[in-house]
Amino acid sequence: MEKTRNAEGFTLVEIALALLVVAIGAVSIMGLFPAGLQSNKRALDETRVAMFAEDVLGGVKTVIEATPWHLVEDKLQFIGVPTVAPDLFANNTIRADGNEGKYRYAYGTSESILDAGSVRYKLDVDVISVNRYGITLQVWPNEFGQDEDGFVFYTEAYYHGRHN
Repeated sequence: MEKTRNAEGFTLVEIALALLVVAIGAVSIMGLFPAGLQSNKRALDETRVAMFAEDVLGGVKTVIEATPWHLVEDKLQFIGVPTVAPDLFANNTIRADGNEGKYRYAYGTSESILDAGSVRYKLDVDVISVNRYGITLQVWPNEFGQDEDGFVFYTEAYYHGRHN
């Protein structure tokens, strides 16, 4: 009597090739994770910088639009920017003297901080004409880091009243 061989199932070579294909695919997908994490960090930095810029530029425009220029010059040296949790981050003063500064911020409440960190900034206010002012804000994410170009925001403010 001869034994017949059963042809069902996979050979060892077929299984090894299938595992090789799966391993190559898994390694390729895992290689995407660092790029995704870096992209996510960049998006968070851009959001934080944009929120900071919106607060600062809004504060500067408010001071300029509501105050005659001879009084604005003194006020622009230090502009208060509100923080949501001033008891945790009391440094809420922005300098408008053209020098680089650092600003610590917190968004949330003192019970639950949603986001906290710091940025570096440089704020310049230039007189364009008698009632028109150019405001340039350059912001770098994080307190320390590379001296790349950063993010630049520009707006103009107008004083509609009389200058004394």
